[in-house]
Amino acid sequence: KARSLLERTLAVSERIYGDASMYPCEIRATLSWVLCRLNEFDAARSHAEYALRVFDRYYTKESDAIARLSMTLSIILKEQGHLALAERNAQRAVDIVDRELGRGHALAALCSNNLGHILEARGDLLGAFRETDRALQIATIRFGSSHAFASQIGRNLDRIRRRLITL
Repeated sequence: KARSLLERTLAVSERIYGDASMYPCEIRATLSWVLCRLNEFDAARSHAEYALRVFDRYYTKESDAIARLSMTLSIILKEQGHLALAERNAQRAVDIVDRELGRGHALAALCSNNLGHILEARGDLLGAFRETDRALQIATIRFGSSHAFASQIGRNLDRIRRRLITL
């Protein structure tokens, strides 16, 4: 249902503002996440890359909107097996959040955890451990150790630790 509402809203917004305007591209960014959650990665990637090109043109500095979209694109690219591109987008998201929102921001935990997943998929277990540990530290400070997000990151870190031990 969310998909069809977003697609209709996007069509109306593009008729009003044009397809290269910020307004429709904000809808595209949201639609790309919905499509990603529906495992429709080709369409999700198309919308995310288009929106990111527009965002890069319109924003005077890299913003949290660009960080969120870069993170979404990295998830899509990872699912498609494009791990080098996924890592580049995930690292961009981490860098933007650290610079613009601060290293202890909740979004920094999400971005670092995502980068950790990608590094693990690439076989860089030390890098994955470092990013996932960072995510856990931030999430624990921001939400507490019993929060579901912190617990999930803790399980991710334990999995990576076990893989490192067996090397």
